[in-house]
Formats: sequence, structure tokens, C-alpha cells
Amino acid sequence: MNERKSVGMSQRKDNDKLNEYYSVGWETVWAKKLDKKYNPLSKIYKNRMFDCILLIKEKRDKYFELLDVGCGIGIYSINVLKEFPNCRICGFDISEKQINFANTMTGNLGLKERGHFLVGDANDFKINQKFDYIICTELLEHLPDPNKALLNIYNYGSINTNFIFSVPCIYGSGKSGWFYRQFTRKNKWIETQDFSKIDKYKKYYEFYHKQYPINEITNLLECNNFVILEAQYCNVNFKNVLLNKLYSFLAYYRFDKILNRITSNRFSSQITLLCVKKHQIDHLER
Repeated sequence: MNERKSVGMSQRKDNDKLNEYYSVGWETVWAKKLDKKYNPLSKIYKNRMFDCILLIKEKRDKYFELLDVGCGIGIYSINVLKEFPNCRICGFDISEKQINFANTMTGNLGLKERGHFLVGDANDFKINQKFDYIICTELLEHLPDPNKALLNIYNYGSINTNFIFSVPCIYGSGKSGWFYRQFTRKNKWIETQDFSKIDKYKKYYEFYHKQYPINEITNLLECNNFVILEAQYCNVNFKNVLLNKLYSFLAYYRFDKILNRITSNRFSSQITLLCVKKHQIDHLER
């Protein structure tokens, strides 16, 4: 078997494992983390979401179209629809159950005419349209090879498209690779990289998570011809807005490495980046 075939088979196997993992009850898990208006109950997760929404640089009543890649049950999309009453959104996710849940909720919340969700893989989804905004939140860290997805995302943006990417850091420094998850009694689960802690005679699932510090996610996006315009770094949630802004500024300049070392990355955190195509910058500079 040549190397190209071997890589292709490996990618298909990885996709099969991820598809299986995301088909198991995630719509129920996430729904329990939301209130009746589809707002996150967790302050940390709410701050993460608003880090993304704040990077949509449009007046509230302006019309624009947004693509949400890896949308899950549409938490970010639905909150964008509520915040911008004239925008339209299309979302993609590999989980049919989560997509069905998202479409049901847009109907329940009176947003069905402006938001619709489709089953699709970030690596090869196809849609005959360009978008003003493309968001990809909490997806790249789950892809063993995100380059194909980034190329696909890149192609659905025009010279004027704004891209918003976010990656959370939740397992601590160095915790990257394949994880095992197994459900126990009362629908609780264990999550570990140590296979010896898994009961191999019972059903278990595998998923991938890459811990991206700012320099690595920056390098990944720049290697795929994106230019970063603005960064939000949500680690410690200060009550004071100015302290949060100062922290985000310092974190972007590698301060996050120092803080993560001090705290052992105990706090839930997320990096959110506003980008454009490199060709857009080149065009503006001519």
C-alpha cells in the first residue's frame, strides 16, 4: 500500500470515529446548558460566545449573510440571529441529530425564515454561495488535520469576507491528541487519554482535541493564507471590562503562556480571532 492510500484510509478512519462520537446525545447535553431563550447558563461560556459576536463589525439593522461551520445545535448562530434582526445564517455540522435540533429551535424561537441548518462535513461541504461572515467556533481543535477544512472554508469567502475562528483550551497544557470517553451509571462519563482507565469490554468513543496556544493557532491560520486582524483571549473573566480588554491585549502578546504556567490552565479559556484572506490585504495595499 502506498503512502497516499495509507493517509487517505487513516483520515477516513478518523472521520468515522468522530462521526460516531458526535452522533451520541450531544444535542441533549448542550440543551441542558441553555436557558429558554437559548442563552448559555454558564458565565464563562456566555463570555466566549460574546467574544465571537463582538467581532461581527456591523450595525445592528444591517443585512448580511453568515456561514457557521461546525455549528452544533446552533447556539452561536441563534444568538447572532437575535442580535442582528436582518442577518441570515446557514449552518453546517456532521451530526444529523444536532442539525435537527437546531432547525427545531429556530422554529420555536420564530427565527426559521432567517436561519437554516444542514448536515455537512467541514472538510468537503458544498454550497453555491459566498458569505459576508464565516464563523468556525470550537471545531478546529477537534480535527486531526484541520488544513483541508480551512481550505474549504477559505473558498467560501469573498475578498470582503470576515472570518471568525475560536479554539478553547480546556484540558491543560500539553493535553493534545486522541481522548477516550465512556458513559457510566446515571449518564455520567469519564474522559481520559489513558486507555487503561477504559473498560474495553463496554462501548467507548474516541475524539480528538488539540490544545492551541496563541502562537500555534496563529501559525495554522497564517499558513492557510488568513491574516489576523483582531484577537480576543478569554481566560480569567474579570468583572471590570477594562481589565478584560487589557488582559486580552497582553495575552495576545504571549502573556497567556506565563499565566497558563502559573495557573496550570485551570480556568476555562478560549482564543477568538477575526481574520480576512491574505489576498484581501494584498488587494488593499496595491
